[in-house]
Amino acid sequence: MQAAQSDPTMNNADRSNDFLSKVLQLAVSLQASDVHASPGEPIHYRVDGKLQRESFPELAQQRFSENLSHAFLDEILDPTQLQQLNHRGSVD
Repeated sequence: MQAAQSDPTMNNADRSNDFLSKVLQLAVSLQASDVHASPGEPIHYRVDGKLQRESFPELAQQRFSENLSHAFLDEILDPTQLQQLNHRGSVD
């Protein structure tokens, strides 16, 4: 994985796509069963049943911002899942 460059011309959707791609590439390489993400926190991966923090500096430096997390969620969750997330605070 290459170090991420912040491009001021990228909109939130572009940044969320780039971030999601990196997160998922790492999940695949770790053979993670789950990815846990919260705004302002490092990404955690479930590997062999145990949660572990991401270990790549470029992801640590790009922790979810509130705006980035909303763009990210709008892309991957359907309306029912978004409602569940807003109600329960989590979604599977």
